[in-house]
Amino acid sequence: MLTFVGLGLYDELDISIKGLEAVRNADAVFAEFYTSVLAGTTVAKLEELYGKKVALLKREDLEQRFEGLLAVAKEKKVVLLCAGDPMTATTHAFLKNEATRQGIKTEIVHGASIYTAAPAILGLHIYKFGRSVSLPRPEEGFFPTSPYYGILKNRENGLHTLILLDIKAEQNYLMRANEGMQILLDMEARERKGLFSQNIKICVVARAGSPDGIAAWGEISKLVQMNFGKPPHVLVLPGELHFTEMESLSLIEVR
Repeated sequence: MLTFVGLGLYDELDISIKGLEAVRNADAVFAEFYTSVLAGTTVAKLEELYGKKVALLKREDLEQRFEGLLAVAKEKKVVLLCAGDPMTATTHAFLKNEATRQGIKTEIVHGASIYTAAPAILGLHIYKFGRSVSLPRPEEGFFPTSPYYGILKNRENGLHTLILLDIKAEQNYLMRANEGMQILLDMEARERKGLFSQNIKICVVARAGSPDGIAAWGEISKLVQMNFGKPPHVLVLPGELHFTEMESLSLIEVR
């Protein structure tokens, strides 16, 4: 048995009762925090609350050496913990399909996700979001612009875009909103489609689900200079706004 348990947005307390029961009934508990992170907790805190030893997996453990995890699941009740909601990560979808092909029973215990939390926090209508994009950190010889064109297509259709910021957990790197906004401006300088400018208004959500979470809306030129505190951060570029969405954003506008 392989059960995927989503831990929610922020800390060890965000787990559902069903998820907690699955963990406590498991023979082996694993966790991965490279697809997303829980900024408000540690593995030690998870173990203390859940009453189970938690083995932390690296990216290669799931993407290259996943057979080891599935071998355990063939014989025992295994739980895989992750931040957010499990099946928003293609890695987990692949693992679930592979387990099913090998005759291993699977179960999903859903958790709160940034895909629904960010729209709710900002007061934007979730059905008006287009395809989300991930913004990677540029490196020497590596500056992909596919996120720019994903946002552009949404914008042309009047849709909002959730912009997920790069995470490299093994390097203890989480992209901040300021860096993300600068990358978007750099993409504009390269592509010149008129998507971004210093005065276009964008949204920042920092530490969704935490007691000190931040939500802001304003011109990039202003937000890029602000300190939003510790990550994780996400960006949202709104499309066409309903008057109720406009009212919500006006309450968090940075002038």
